[in-house]
Formats: sequence, C-alpha cells, structure tokens
Amino acid sequence: MSKTLHDRLEPLTGLNDKTLALSVRREFFWVELHDMAKTVRVQAMNVPESNLPASILEVLTKAGHLALNHFGKHGEKA
Repeated sequence: MSKTLHDRLEPLTGLNDKTLALSVRREFFWVELHDMAKTVRVQAMNVPESNLPASILEVLTKAGHLALNHFGKHGEKA
C-alpha cells in the first residue's frame, strides 16, 4: 500500500528527535521529498491544465518549511 503525501510528512516532522548523523538525516529527507515530488508529478499529469488540489500544495508547503527548519538555508535546495 502506498503512502499518501500527508503520511510522508510524519517521519519528516520527528526527524530531529532521532539520533542520526547529519548526512543520514539529509539523505532520508531528500529521498522522501523526491518521492513526494514524483507522486505530485504523476497526479499533475492526471489533472487538466495542471491544477493541483489545495491539499497537495499544503503538504508540499509544509515539507518546504520542514526542510528549512531542519537544514536552514541548505534546506532551500530541497
């Protein structure tokens, strides 16, 4: 069963609570964001004129804020 975009946010929100090397934390975060982006791309291809639902934009916005909170300006690249 595939995770929803909202489900993918859960492990990212608690990432700082785990004892992980920064490089491992970055890789985990990048993989999750990359998978989320792939999911959105597939959904966007099925929506006329690429109008994404507000719920998708909300999740992506939260993911962006998490990246900034976890990695500061380096999170902007995510």
